[in-house]
Amino acid sequence: MTVHEAPEKTREGDYDANHDLDANHSVCSNVWGIDTDPGNEINLFTLQPFVNYNFDKGWYLTTSPIMTHNAETPSGQRWTVPLGGGMGRVFRIGTQAVNAQGHVYYNIEKPDIPGDWTVRLQFQLMFPR
Repeated sequence: MTVHEAPEKTREGDYDANHDLDANHSVCSNVWGIDTDPGNEINLFTLQPFVNYNFDKGWYLTTSPIMTHNAETPSGQRWTVPLGGGMGRVFRIGTQAVNAQGHVYYNIEKPDIPGDWTVRLQFQLMFPR
């Protein structure tokens, strides 16, 4: 199967990974660090959910915002919560499979210092088995 062919139905109501709702999971971490000097502690939480909706010919809609919480900063400055998403396409350049995507996120909650918007552009070479 080439990267951009329409998927085949595998059983009643199911489609392969190139079509329909797919890749719904998340990455979560928390980093702690303790310093003998007060005020130098680290307590940083990160959550990144992934949701893709796949269409024909390799196109997809996606969202994967990176949410953070820094428990060592003053109240009201702890959370960064982006809202948004993007689109992408898996295709070939010659024989090389590639994934290109773009995202735009607006920070609905954030500390004073970061900007209001995030733009993420990605070009990925793929080496499937």
